[in-house]
Amino acid sequence: MGTALVGLSALVDGPARVAEYVRDVLPRVALYGEGGTEEMLLPASRFKATDDSTGESGDDGTTRLDGRRYRTAIGDAPAGASLPRLLAPDAPSPASARVPFLLAIGGLTVIARRLRSRSDAERGAWLFWAVAVACVITSPAGWVMGMVLALPLAPLAAEGGAPRGPTVAVAAAWIAVALPAPFAGWAALAGAALIVAAVVAGSTASGALPPPGVPR
Repeated sequence: MGTALVGLSALVDGPARVAEYVRDVLPRVALYGEGGTEEMLLPASRFKATDDSTGESGDDGTTRLDGRRYRTAIGDAPAGASLPRLLAPDAPSPASARVPFLLAIGGLTVIARRLRSRSDAERGAWLFWAVAVACVITSPAGWVMGMVLALPLAPLAAEGGAPRGPTVAVAAAWIAVALPAPFAGWAALAGAALIVAAVVAGSTASGALPPPGVPR
């Protein structure tokens, strides 16, 4: 699928634009998401003088031109649900962008392998959604709306298959994710707590989920 998308992009935009994206855009996106430095902005020569006929400049640091909106000023880069952006908001590095992902996914993989011998549908569901949340908060572009992936953890907690303590911890972290953020990076920290609570709940859950319509 990925090869097909790359091939379609090359067919529509041309190999030169695909190479330009890989060379110039992708490294920035991998570190900054929507942000970047002043040096990474498109040069002013790429834009016509904006007036009523050619475009309009907004107060949000963007310029609308030929039906498209381009960022022409550095704004506040969101770090709502991103551990990499929380760790290094002003000067991201390859290490700050990749280490959180490697640690989170590596740790969850080890836990999954240890639980494999006694795994069942419920434990698998806890770990699956923990991994989904981990993918959001360890991305440099992780955004609060991506935390909707935590929604399936609510019915799992309501099932009552895990002990009371871990279930309460999951519920508390789940609510914390949904609260208005008191500071930048709140959702990333709440998401990390939710992952830990979900792993503990999944590790201590007893019994597989029954078929639909069959009482536990």
